[in-house]
Amino acid sequence: MFGILRVLRQDDRWHELDKALTTAFEKVKGETRNLYSWVRYLREKDLKNDSRHEQISREFGENSSAIKTLQMEVAMLKEELRNMYKNSQKISPFPDQVRTKSGLKSEPERKTVLERKILAISRPVKKDYVMQQIESMAQKGVYTTKQIETTIVKEKMLCGRTAFYDYLKEMRLIGRMNISGKKLEKQRL
Repeated sequence: MFGILRVLRQDDRWHELDKALTTAFEKVKGETRNLYSWVRYLREKDLKNDSRHEQISREFGENSSAIKTLQMEVAMLKEELRNMYKNSQKISPFPDQVRTKSGLKSEPERKTVLERKILAISRPVKKDYVMQQIESMAQKGVYTTKQIETTIVKEKMLCGRTAFYDYLKEMRLIGRMNISGKKLEKQRL
């Protein structure tokens, strides 16, 4: 009897061992499946990240080339503006201007920094001052246009002949002056 019990006990041990091993292997299988699913998930994420990285790199390259193009366009526009500004300083804003001949100077004038600064400050005020002088002489009613030109241009040296006639034209256009015969008259309001 003890022999049968021993065999049964050993049989029970084998069953318990078999159960324990089966449970352990099922746990290992479950963990392995879980690990495989994580590996698949991470692989998919990695592929998505790779494609995003490629897309971002492509867009970055496109954007940097677009930025370079825009920078070149801005530089070209700045240069055009500089040229337009230089040209606009040479050309009067009035299309029907009176031109006079002027000779070339033998040697260009060299101005100091102080002289250039003073001229830059006085230029905006100069036009109004010259116009006031023209207006005050015309208001007296005794001067001809040629006499006012001689006084402003040659005697007082406030401006050149071209600028003088540009100022006259502007004053006539805005209604500050009237030319009757050869005399200038201040426009009466």
